[in-house]
Amino acid sequence: MKDNYEEYKKIKKIQRLSNLVGCLKKFQAKKIELLLLVVIIILLILCLINLVIIPWNIVKKPLLGLRIVILILLIISLISIIYNQITRKRKKLTFGYYYCIGFFSSLINVCLTILNFLYLLISCIIVVIKVKEYKEKKYDYKSILIIDIVSLIIFIAKFCLWYSEFLRVYAKTDENLKEYIDSKIRFYQSQNQKVVNILKDDTSNTNKDNNNNFEKMKGKSLDDDTISNNKMEINSEKQFNNSGRQKDDDISSVDTK
Repeated sequence: MKDNYEEYKKIKKIQRLSNLVGCLKKFQAKKIELLLLVVIIILLILCLINLVIIPWNIVKKPLLGLRIVILILLIISLISIIYNQITRKRKKLTFGYYYCIGFFSSLINVCLTILNFLYLLISCIIVVIKVKEYKEKKYDYKSILIIDIVSLIIFIAKFCLWYSEFLRVYAKTDENLKEYIDSKIRFYQSQNQKVVNILKDDTSNTNKDNNNNFEKMKGKSLDDDTISNNKMEINSEKQFNNSGRQKDDDISSVDTK
């Protein structure tokens, strides 16, 4: 019962957390992983393009390091989703250290996506300002800005996809979250109904036993009253007979005299 209750709380928690991903919870895990893989590859291409076209000679070198960090985090994300895909196909993502690696890597990638978004936003603002203010040579800062804005929008989609992937790994399911949650909730509700019915049956049986015991006790008390009444009648008859005999003896003794 305790294990079922803990599992039920886990399902309710997943149900609450899945509200953030909205319609994504209606897709199966394989489709989410495929979408995530495509999104990461697109982000890698866009970040590489901007890394090439940004004039680093007029931009501070630390920003180049920041762009490289963004690329490294995207590569980590790519490795993680490939790992999840391989282990899911081999039916190993739901147990042992495969599950632990998949769970924690998914959770870490959700956090890294937020960090990547902030890094790219900061870098985009500084780069555009530096290139726009550079007057000796005209650079096309608008293309840099457009690519970074598109990348930021895709990072939001990447966050939702990784969040959805994390919930699927946590739930240990390949189904879509909506069907999984609904089926589990129905199962635990039916289990709860069975428990209620059993308790009702036990209560009714207890009441029946109590009524039977009451009837037995009532019957016994009636029998005891009948026996005591019979005894009283027998004793009264004996007393009456004894008194009659005594009177006859007294009369016979008087006649003899």
